[in-house]
Amino acid sequence: MDLLIFLVALSILIIVHEVGHFIAARFFGIWVEEFGIGIPPRLFGKKKGNTIYSINLIPAGGFVKLHGEEEAGMDESKIKKPELAFFSKPWWQKSIILVSGVLMNFLLSLIIVTFIFTQGVPDPNQPTNVSVVEVASGSPASEAGIKTGDIIISVDGVETKTIEEVAAEISKNAGEPTQLTILRPTQGTNESISVIATPRVNPPEGEGALGIIQDQNYLMVKYPVTTAWYHGLSAMFELSWLTAKAIVGVFWDFITQFKVSQDVAGPIGMFQYYSNAIKQGVLEVLWLTAMISLSLAIINLFPIPPLDGSRLMFVLVEKFTGKKLKKSWEQNLYKFSFLFLILLFLLISFQDIKRLIGN
Repeated sequence: MDLLIFLVALSILIIVHEVGHFIAARFFGIWVEEFGIGIPPRLFGKKKGNTIYSINLIPAGGFVKLHGEEEAGMDESKIKKPELAFFSKPWWQKSIILVSGVLMNFLLSLIIVTFIFTQGVPDPNQPTNVSVVEVASGSPASEAGIKTGDIIISVDGVETKTIEEVAAEISKNAGEPTQLTILRPTQGTNESISVIATPRVNPPEGEGALGIIQDQNYLMVKYPVTTAWYHGLSAMFELSWLTAKAIVGVFWDFITQFKVSQDVAGPIGMFQYYSNAIKQGVLEVLWLTAMISLSLAIINLFPIPPLDGSRLMFVLVEKFTGKKLKKSWEQNLYKFSFLFLILLFLLISFQDIKRLIGN
């Protein structure tokens, strides 16, 4: 079931992207020869009007085949209907068509995020308490009976709402028995418990004084639809900037050190994330889907063949220089970029497998 949900979500993101190209192309009077889901060879196809709608063998990716798109820059006299061809349109129409898939992915993310804001999101300006997400074996917290999921309310009688406040109070009491008041979720209610733990003066490397990993909780705020879209859009712009920087970092690390961060995930890693999100509920699944859709939008803007950004770059270069990129240069660029992306994909997948085996 997890795999099915993952494949459905991924397919939706791909279809939405290609629908963007399709709508823009049709709007500007371009003949869409084929709208395909998946990567050929073709399993099934049906022609409606002048367009073939196909389902292809490899369930990853999708495409919209525009008349005269691949032939641009070649012998245009061989094009069946030049007036309906991609190459015959002005540069600004080509540009809109090329970025329309990105815009659709961004719009989908915004719709999902707006809905999530109407259901309730944490307000970073209103911290409430701290949860325990992991307890190290043999640590003072473990010996005191603290468990994963416990909520720390106070330390040595001092109310704590943030991770920093918990850390500060624990540090004051290093080496001394310290009373912690916690709330423990039990059968739908929170049971208040007091425990005594002695924070270590010199904890083992990688562990804190108590031996716990904490997570900050915030007050949940629901927004009406009339304002949720604005807050969602603001969050989207911030996330877009962070995502773009992260992608640049991935490319830079790969080029300079031939490595990728442990936080980077390919299809296998995304499936793991979906499995974890499904356990947490529908909103987590929607949030993850929105973030992947946003990531697809951002990465497709990079000028790396065969991404949309590279095709947009060729159109803009032709517009502002008055010359088309030499076909041999374009072909070599495609070959180099294809090799680059394949090697990056393999490295990320290898890391995904290592992480999966490690789990």
